[in-house]
Amino acid sequence: SLSKKEKKRPSHKYNSPTMSRPFTEERLVIFLKTQKLVQNWIEEVLRLKLKDDLHQELKNGVILCHLMNEIEERSIIKLPEASPHDFKNKENISLFLFAIEEYGIPSYKSFLINDLFLNNNIVAVVECLAELARVAESRGFCPPMKPISSFNGTVIKLDNATKNSYKEMISRLKDKPKAVSKGIPSANIVRRQLQLMAGKVDWESFEKKLSIFQALIRRTQHRKKYLKMVRATVYRDHVAKEILSTEQVYVSSLQTCIKVYLNPLEEEAMK
Repeated sequence: SLSKKEKKRPSHKYNSPTMSRPFTEERLVIFLKTQKLVQNWIEEVLRLKLKDDLHQELKNGVILCHLMNEIEERSIIKLPEASPHDFKNKENISLFLFAIEEYGIPSYKSFLINDLFLNNNIVAVVECLAELARVAESRGFCPPMKPISSFNGTVIKLDNATKNSYKEMISRLKDKPKAVSKGIPSANIVRRQLQLMAGKVDWESFEKKLSIFQALIRRTQHRKKYLKMVRATVYRDHVAKEILSTEQVYVSSLQTCIKVYLNPLEEEAMK
């Protein structure tokens, strides 16, 4: 029999920072309700009507960018338009993801571009938008997304294939990572571990995989720098156009003053 301490000890199976919670029917029902509430919230914020297929409505990234700009003005300087080119639509999604990262949405609540564009994980997209709604509401944004308890509609019935697909996506959702404090090993311990590994590791294969991993990290970093450059360039262009427009209005107003006031005074003085 288990001792009292062993009985009280929590299972570590789902407590790891990288583990997800198991799938339950209740989580599926909660997701389906959340999906509908997220759609209603977007419609209310943008004052438009979306079709029931949320993936098709959001996959080009345009509605997401408009939504983010409603929540925080000029978070995306140049609002995109739907494009027949996939790379442009993916860039729209990237701009949205970059904007919500700056807004404070944690990475474990975000999603990947292909989760939306290729419909790889619409569950992650919905969870991200629900988190965005919660954060925006905490900062005073209106209208807020209605709570699940207020849902009074009917949950759609799913066929087995769709249900299994949702089950797999829901199972991959991550909870908030737990902070794990680890002691820093001494140099002697690290050296000893490397010596023990030396006889068991294919270093040539390891170096190749390490190079691939480093290349992926560099690509991600360069991608973020590129998006920052794009936003900065668009912002400068927007400011320059505003300055030009202001100066044009100023010059036009001066010309009106000269024509309406100064010229008649000069003509009157010449008489």
